[in-house]
Amino acid sequence: MKAKEEQSKLKKPIWPLYALAFTFVLNLVFYGLMRHNADEEFQQIGQVITKEASQSFKIWIEEQRKIASLFVLSTPMQDWLEVPASNSLKATVDPKLIRYVRNVVSRFNQFENISVEKFENSKQPWDTLESGLYELKGSRISAHEFKLDQLTSSGSFEAILQGKAYFISSIFKSEETGKPIFYYSIPIMKNNEIIGITTLTVRMSYFTDALIQDVTYRQTGYLLFVDDRGETIAHTMESYILSNEKYLKDIVNELLTSLKIKDNYFRGNFQGNWKQYYGVSSDLDSQFIRNQWYIVFTEKESAIYSQANRFLVLIMASSLSVLFLLFFYIYRLELGKAKRRQVSRELIEKERLEAELIQKNSEIIKRINMDQLTGIGHFQTILRYLEQQINELKDTDEVLTFVLFRVDYLRKFNEEEGYVSGDIILNYVGKLLRELFEAPYVSGRLYGNVFAVLFKGQMLIESLILVEQFRTHYEEQNFALIPQKPSLSFAVVQWEGETAGEMVRKAETLLQKCKKEGSRQIKY
Repeated sequence: MKAKEEQSKLKKPIWPLYALAFTFVLNLVFYGLMRHNADEEFQQIGQVITKEASQSFKIWIEEQRKIASLFVLSTPMQDWLEVPASNSLKATVDPKLIRYVRNVVSRFNQFENISVEKFENSKQPWDTLESGLYELKGSRISAHEFKLDQLTSSGSFEAILQGKAYFISSIFKSEETGKPIFYYSIPIMKNNEIIGITTLTVRMSYFTDALIQDVTYRQTGYLLFVDDRGETIAHTMESYILSNEKYLKDIVNELLTSLKIKDNYFRGNFQGNWKQYYGVSSDLDSQFIRNQWYIVFTEKESAIYSQANRFLVLIMASSLSVLFLLFFYIYRLELGKAKRRQVSRELIEKERLEAELIQKNSEIIKRINMDQLTGIGHFQTILRYLEQQINELKDTDEVLTFVLFRVDYLRKFNEEEGYVSGDIILNYVGKLLRELFEAPYVSGRLYGNVFAVLFKGQMLIESLILVEQFRTHYEEQNFALIPQKPSLSFAVVQWEGETAGEMVRKAETLLQKCKKEGSRQIKY
């Protein structure tokens, strides 16, 4: 009976054609919405990553400032500073003091050199500044040779004498090593007068490792820094830093134009690949830095639109298949009653194909919300679910606990054991999360070596017990090809009325404390 009804419908082929056209157009609209959502997701991710990087950059700069202050306040340096510059010129510098300065540099890998310039008197630097000579009558202590013209050409000397609390120079290449460096200069004060300048020569490679090396998203998303000269100053590819290649200059200049004139978002073609860029200005006050620095997150459009493009291929193939089947059915009907049984079989096949199409669409939607390496949710899945739970918990007495944890020193582990071993560790963490924290718990991988778990209805002490059980399961697992797997560190926070973003940042702050204090930490 059903076959006869279908055959009766196929005798009027104009309606199936309309239905097919309508479905195709509807799918195209959905494809357009997927691309639009992908653009918005990129900008949201870029906003989060660049904002976090900007905050990390400010913290990093403040840390260097504290290190320099502690160095100047140390007993050996204070004893040396107490001696008038005119007297210290006549005496040979104590070799122990030179060894002390070099020892400080060797302890802090971010510094290529530390130099302390002591003025003969507080007025003398102003005289040299006005005369343009930049010749000081004083004395200097440094771990390695340091030329005054390097300090003046960077603008550090003038900036400090004009009352700057600190000053960061342009990025340039070291004459000795050819590696990119910059100066971080801080005045030395006594009785509200400048008696000298402390200058830290910072290795850009250490800066890159500390702030951008591990900030990756999907397969092609990463972080970089540029400045208002149109220079790439921090990049995962060291050869790109201060490069004179035209294709690099062009893309950075277009990006700067977008940041200064339009908005944070920019789309450009880089060596034949269309990429999207999201940039923000660093939070440093421009009066304390020679060139304005910009923090940029970028990703290839092929990665951004991967899900949408797969969906487009699917609907095109499905539409062509359905169209082919439709005309085939019509042709078969025209052969007469003898072949109607064959038409019925083809209608059954059509229903089977449509069921497979529905199943494939369901699988695509599932993959959109899944991290491919670990098989658990990704950053957006966790963030959306966290926002949803917070909205549901408002005006209730229920509790919500957010756990953020990382695989300790994964980058070092990858360098020593290989990236395949690192992926095995990440994959096992994802497998363990799926096994131990099924619904109603939600787990996901935020980025790189950082994971998250959301406990609804669990008190803090209960969550800490679950975290310890998870860590125990992880540490008891043995891998045949991995003699020593890295440890895990955890940050556990409970919802106290803040937004989802604030709750994530609170957990990240605790996780940073774990990182500073070593491995295998739990902070709450």
